[in-house]
Amino acid sequence: MAYTSAISMCGGPAMYMQSNNWLSYVPLLLGLFIVGVVLWNYKGTRSILAAAIAIAGFLLVLLTHQLIISSAYYQWGTVLMFLAIWLNSNMLAFFKFLSKSLPIGKSS
Repeated sequence: MAYTSAISMCGGPAMYMQSNNWLSYVPLLLGLFIVGVVLWNYKGTRSILAAAIAIAGFLLVLLTHQLIISSAYYQWGTVLMFLAIWLNSNMLAFFKFLSKSLPIGKSS
């Protein structure tokens, strides 16, 4: 669900901020949902770091939505939330797989 929410936010500010209606609040609700899912799927220190990254991403989206910062930061906020989800789910397993699969640093 968290990945789906992050991908839904990738439409960008052009889609959500065309006019000031209820649809413009969808990214904010999805961002809060992502933070909640990361905290709900608690895995210790990794989840705390992931939640901090997700909150930073949410703040970028929120500040963009409120026109406090440039709309260019919307994408950065979305990327941070996606990375937070990945960190809290299977990022470590992915890097372990890569380190075992790639011959980098291994002597033959």
